[in-house]
Amino acid sequence: MHKQRSHIGCIVLVAILFLVACQATTAPDEVATPLPAQVEPLPLTRASINVVELADLEQTKQISVLRRPAGCDNSSVACEERLVISDQEFIQVLIDALDAELYLQPRTQWPVAYTLVFHLGDGRQCEFDFVCEMCTPSFLHGGQSFWQGQDVVTPDSFNQLIGEQLEGATEWETPQ
Repeated sequence: MHKQRSHIGCIVLVAILFLVACQATTAPDEVATPLPAQVEPLPLTRASINVVELADLEQTKQISVLRRPAGCDNSSVACEERLVISDQEFIQVLIDALDAELYLQPRTQWPVAYTLVFHLGDGRQCEFDFVCEMCTPSFLHGGQSFWQGQDVVTPDSFNQLIGEQLEGATEWETPQ
């Protein structure tokens, strides 16, 4: 028992000496030099993705906008087609609006209103859930691994372009 106390006491003493020796000290006649005023701390970095690059959306030939009815499951099969965009010039404008580094953030708790299906030239389809109230912010996410289970906030220009198209669609209704 006495040996154990002796060993614990030595360990504590060594730890205290180590901590004291590692602290930076200045001599009484020295003054610590502060950092220059123009040096600012680096911002915290967040993960970002470029959906256009990662999903190869430059190949998009058509975009289907599907409305998810209230109480609908997460399957696009249960959605109602609201709009099909096939004008290549307009598709390019939409793709350009989305072509940016967008920060990943925790998934929103708002209900998914729409599914955007990008039909690519090679026959593939990329589906993304579009959480919106036809205003900002709106969120986009998908099941692909690059989403890391998170959302991105869609650019205002993208929201506006999609909103304008949906306003012209028949029987359009604001998501609840």
